[in-house]
Amino acid sequence: MFINFNKKIYPQKDIKEAVKDYKELAEFEIKPEKGYFRLKIKNINPAIKSLFRDEFANYVLGIINKK
Repeated sequence: MFINFNKKIYPQKDIKEAVKDYKELAEFEIKPEKGYFRLKIKNINPAIKSLFRDEFANYVLGIINKK
């Protein structure tokens, strides 16, 4: 699974913070691309796989909004 985060909206440090918080649920790899950060996610906990993409992106937005 991949999630693309637009660099104009999502600071890499906030994505990394979310990755730390979700580290027990999946494995992550962040790669900077042209206009976005591409987050590769694998070995997702099967119980939450269908919800993971949206919930993770919302979590990152929550981190951004706290600042």
